[in-house]
Amino acid sequence: MAVLVVASLTGCGTGETEAKEEEESQRAVAMLERANTHLNRVKGLEYVTEGVQKTRSYHRNKDSHSELSQKIRTEAGYGPDRFHVVALAGKSKSEEVYLTHKTMYLKDPEMNRWEKISAKETDGMALDLINPHDPKQLLKKLKLLREDWSVIQQQGDYLLEMELTGERIAPYIREVWHGQKELAVMDSSPDLLKWKDHLRVSRIQQTIRLDAKTFRPICLEQKIHAEVKVDGFHLTSEYHLKTEVKETNRPFQIPAQVKHSAKEIEPEK
Repeated sequence: MAVLVVASLTGCGTGETEAKEEEESQRAVAMLERANTHLNRVKGLEYVTEGVQKTRSYHRNKDSHSELSQKIRTEAGYGPDRFHVVALAGKSKSEEVYLTHKTMYLKDPEMNRWEKISAKETDGMALDLINPHDPKQLLKKLKLLREDWSVIQQQGDYLLEMELTGERIAPYIREVWHGQKELAVMDSSPDLLKWKDHLRVSRIQQTIRLDAKTFRPICLEQKIHAEVKVDGFHLTSEYHLKTEVKETNRPFQIPAQVKHSAKEIEPEK
């Protein structure tokens, strides 16, 4: 009798917990829907993405560490002219890109000139691959993950959080990871580039801050823990990506000087 009572109570507790988790995840998804609707009404966005990657590798009894920082400023319009991206990586020269539906304009920092690649040369522009941290693209994909969200209210904002490990990572990899793998291995060390196809993600943390009144996305944050184990080589990588988002009502246009001066080039085969 006592055993049956304990089992019954435990079952009820588990059921209530699962019901609360389901209710909270539905609430989070509803908030993501409203945030996505809000973004679909804006004319453009300006956002700054800062990433820090820390790696540690072990190979042939040698232990090495590295840390790499990157800052990317983006203007995004939702008309014919889509993106203006400026990437700053430490002491390196900045990389600047304008992107439309049909053409990509890149600034060659060495030659100090603009170059142009047409869509016909690249099988169309894969916008999600070129700029995978675009808030509109990310929110659209994150809406598909319906079971892993928690919600708290913090300083007048809503904070949506998820932490994935083990088998729960698979849906995130399937729905969101496309186009982000190169970011997770942005370290240019020869060892990591050599083994990047063996990269395995062990933990993902995703946080979204929304304005509690308008559901405007304020900040999107992502922490990725990954590792490579192959042929006696073991590397661990921690990647922290944070994107601050601002809205703009001014039209986004590629400067005429860029369009007129750009030299047509063919991408390397």
